[in-house]
Amino acid sequence: METTKRMVDFIVRSSYGDLPAEVIERGKGRVLDTLACMLAAVDDDAAVLIREYAGNRGGAPEASIVASARRTSAPMAALVNGTIGHVLDFDDFQPSFGGHPSVVILPAALAVGEKMHASGRAVLEAFLLGFEGACKIGSGVNLALYERGWHATSVIGVLGAAMATGKLLGLDATKMAYALAIAASSASGLRGNFGTMTKPLHAGKGAEGGVAAALLAASGFTASTEILEHKNGFSRVFSTRFDPVAMTGRLGDPFDIVSPGIQTKLYPSCLMTHPVIEAARALAQAYHIDPDRVDSVECRIGPLAADNLIHMRPQTGLEAKFSAPYAVAVALLNTEISLAHFTDERVQDPRARELVEKVQVIVDEGINAPVPPAWVTVRTKDGREWVEKGDIEGDDQVRGITLDRIVKKYRECASLVLDEDRIGRSIEMVLGLEILDDIARLMTTIHAVNTN
Repeated sequence: METTKRMVDFIVRSSYGDLPAEVIERGKGRVLDTLACMLAAVDDDAAVLIREYAGNRGGAPEASIVASARRTSAPMAALVNGTIGHVLDFDDFQPSFGGHPSVVILPAALAVGEKMHASGRAVLEAFLLGFEGACKIGSGVNLALYERGWHATSVIGVLGAAMATGKLLGLDATKMAYALAIAASSASGLRGNFGTMTKPLHAGKGAEGGVAAALLAASGFTASTEILEHKNGFSRVFSTRFDPVAMTGRLGDPFDIVSPGIQTKLYPSCLMTHPVIEAARALAQAYHIDPDRVDSVECRIGPLAADNLIHMRPQTGLEAKFSAPYAVAVALLNTEISLAHFTDERVQDPRARELVEKVQVIVDEGINAPVPPAWVTVRTKDGREWVEKGDIEGDDQVRGITLDRIVKKYRECASLVLDEDRIGRSIEMVLGLEILDDIARLMTTIHAVNTN
């Protein structure tokens, strides 16, 4: 079937000049959004621990750790930056990929790009091609891969990271196939770890694995050249579904970053909580619901959402990101929802805990969608009752999330660690990546000299 050959041929032969203007524009948005998530997470416990892990292992100073004065080897930088970028669960979602592609692929491309002193154009080209390849692979194995308990972000993301870094390294088709196969053998990530520090570690391990795979392949390290279609290869081992036409029949036609598009997160929690939050917020705003007068809440979600929202009575900020009851509580208690609402302290707030106890989650087997809608019913102590459906269908364009809105998110997140000058210069560099002579200039701009 030559699925692997078609995939690597596309990555190797495609160039920046083949990328439509809309793809490039959306790619810059992904870079800004992903860097925003990394910068905002700098003080999180998991971020501190993964930086300490990297520091204890040394490594040649090839690439920067975002929001840190520390430099380390390219694979280690990819590990740390990928992990930190996913800590807040604030990074983008792509439906055919079935997870969060940018937070795995971009850290890998940035690390190798910085090591090579590659141009911004070269890094953007590599990132977008790795993104496209990974999303098309996802379309050929999902949702079956995800439903088996694999975390697509890392399991598929490692392949995208390998293709992106392989592109930067100038691998030919044979070595690109090797890189893909080496990465496939390091693919991992179990959804059973959702709500813990290991969930974001999946993204870091995917980025690290992709960098290592490409570097090994570049050195002549061999692997299968048919890993996508092999009977014991990636697709058939990780999934019960393998559609080679979906994977390679329409590569770049259109690019998946445009259609079905991407979803930028507006709340720092699992995407499956967003329909719940939207429904509860709509009720609170329409009917001016007093949270202290709520008697009970019913939250109806689909089985796929239930598989992710596993914490009925969360005790920590991490668990709250995967909790439908807390999503209801935070939406009823706050007119605006920010990073500050998903901390251990906020989860333990008495009013939030009281509301969480009042929420009953019902799993409706008939609700099926990649990001299923949710229905929230609120009953107050005076006997009134309201019902609202929450949905986040469509990509950024459909939902009205423009580049200006992504820049705003970046400014809000970056302000936690960078001064206004660095924020402004970094935005200018990302929006002008095609003329940036050395990606290291961007990475230097977003480091924080007071962070280890």
